[in-house]
Amino acid sequence: MRLHRLTVSAFGPFAETVDIDFDAVAESGLFLIHGATGAGKTSLLDAVCFALYADVPGARSGARALRSDHAPRDAVPRVVLEFTASGRRFTIERSPEFLRPKKRGAGETRSPARVVLRERVGGEWVGKDIRPDDVAAVVRETVGIGLGQFSKVVMLPQGEFAAFLRATAEERRQVLERLFDVQRFTDVEDWLAGQRRDLATEVDDHRRELAADLDRLGDLLAEVPASAGAAPLEVDEAQPEAIPAAVSGVVAGLSDAVTAAMAASEDAMVAVTAALQASADGSRLAALQERARVARLGLQGLQESAATRHEADRRLALARRALRVSGHLDALDRAQATAREAEQEHDAAVAALRSLGLATADHRPGGSAMLRAALQENDEAIRHAARLRAESEVRREHLTRLRDQVRAAEAEAADHAVRRGDAEAEVERRRVHADRCERARAELRGLRSAHEEARRLHRLRLDHDAAAREIERLGSRRADLREAAQDARQRLLDLREARLAGMAAELARGLAEGCACPVCGATQHPQLAQASDRVAAEDLELAEEQSDAAAGALEQATLELATAE
Repeated sequence: MRLHRLTVSAFGPFAETVDIDFDAVAESGLFLIHGATGAGKTSLLDAVCFALYADVPGARSGARALRSDHAPRDAVPRVVLEFTASGRRFTIERSPEFLRPKKRGAGETRSPARVVLRERVGGEWVGKDIRPDDVAAVVRETVGIGLGQFSKVVMLPQGEFAAFLRATAEERRQVLERLFDVQRFTDVEDWLAGQRRDLATEVDDHRRELAADLDRLGDLLAEVPASAGAAPLEVDEAQPEAIPAAVSGVVAGLSDAVTAAMAASEDAMVAVTAALQASADGSRLAALQERARVARLGLQGLQESAATRHEADRRLALARRALRVSGHLDALDRAQATAREAEQEHDAAVAALRSLGLATADHRPGGSAMLRAALQENDEAIRHAARLRAESEVRREHLTRLRDQVRAAEAEAADHAVRRGDAEAEVERRRVHADRCERARAELRGLRSAHEEARRLHRLRLDHDAAAREIERLGSRRADLREAAQDARQRLLDLREARLAGMAAELARGLAEGCACPVCGATQHPQLAQASDRVAAEDLELAEEQSDAAAGALEQATLELATAE
C-alpha cells in the first residue's frame, strides 16, 4: 500500500484545510512526521485510518470526537485520501456524523456520515460506490487487513517505538506480540501440542496392539509342532527396534515349517489318492462279496431241494429197472402186432363165412377173447413203462444240469472266499492308511492356519518397514523445512530490525546534546543509533512472503508426517 495525498478539513485539531502530498515528501523513500505535543501528528494518522475504515484506533474512536472544536460551526469535517493498493489507485472522501446549526431557526441538527469512493481508470477518475458497506468491502479486498491489524502493523503507535528501541530481546518479543497478530502461531502451537497428545495416544494404542499381536504369535508358535522347526519368539518390548528382526526370524522359521508342511501335504494328497483308489477297489470287492452271497443263497436253495433230488433218484432207479425189461417189451410189441394181424385175418374169415351164410357166434376161436384180454393187459404195462422211461430220461438230464450248477457254484464260492479274504486284508490295510491320511489332513489344516497367520504378520512387518521409511523421509524433510522456515523467519526479523535500526539512525542524525528527542523527549543521548544499509519496503514484503511460504510448507510437512505416523 502507498499513500499519495491526504486532505483534512475541520478534523481533530485541524480547524482549517490541511493538504499533504506524500509523493513529494517521500521522494527519498523516508519521511518524518514531527512537531510539538498536541500539534496533530497522531491526528494525521487518525485521518488516514478514518478515511479507510470510518473509525480511528484506540480511545479516540467515536465520530463525535472527530470534528474539530476550533472550526466554524458551519464547517463540514472532511478527510480525502488518495492511495494505491493491490495495483489499483483510489480516492476516498469521507465525512463523519456531526451536529450543525439549523438553516432555519435556532438549534442544531444531525448531519449523517458520508463517503465517496473513486478509482482512477485509464487516466480518469470513475465513481465506484457511495454506500459505506460497499466501500468497506473494496478497502478490505484491496488493503487486505482491518483497522486493528492496520493500526498495529502499518502504523506503530506513539511511545511503542521508543520502548522497542530500549527493550531487551524478551521485551521486544512481548512488544512485537502486542503489535502483530500472532494468533496464527499460537493456534499452530496449540495444534502441535494437540497432535503430540494424539500421537502419544496412538503410539500407546499401537504398542498395545503390537503386544497383543506378539502374544497371539507366541500362542500360535506354541501350537506349532516341535518337529516343524519354528524358532520361539523372544522380544523385548522395551526395545521396539529389535522386534522386526525377531519377527523376521520367526517368520523365516515358519516359512521353513510351512514348506515342510506343504511337502507333507503333497505326500498326504498322494496318500489320499491311493486311499481313494483303495476305496474303489473295496467297492468292487463289496460287489464281488454280494455276488458270493447270492451264490451262497443259491447253493443253500439247492441243498434244501435234496429231498426232490432223492425222489428223482428213486424214479430214476425205477426207470433203470424198466430198462432191463426192454427186450420183453419189444417181444410184446411184436406179439401185439402179430395178434392184431391174426385178429384182422379172423375178422376177414368171419366176414367171408357170414357172406356165405355159414358164420355164427360159435365159429370164433375160443382162445381169441383170452388172448385179447392178455394183450390188452400187457399193452397197459408197456405204456406205463414207456412213460416211466421218458420221465426218467428228463429227470436224468435235469439232475445232470443241477450237478453241473452245484459244481460251478462251489468253485465260484471257493474263489470268492479266497478273494474275500484278500479284499478284507486290503480294506484293513487301506483303512489304516486312510486314518493316517486323515491325521495328516488335520495336521495340514493347522499348518495352513499357522502359515496364513505368518503371512499376515509378514505383511504387517513389510508395511511397518515401509511406513518407518516413509516416516523417516518425511521427518528428514520436515527438519529441512523447519530449518528453512527458521532461516526465513530470522531473515525477516533481521530485515525488520535493520529497517527499525535505519529509522533510529535517521532520527539520531537530528539529535544534539540538550535537544529533546521527538520520540521520548529525553535531552541526553548517551548512545546514538548508527546508520546502516537502508532496507526497502519491497524487500521486507518479499521476506514476509518467503517466511509465510516456508511456514506453510512446514505446516503441510508436519500434517503429512502426522498422517504417516
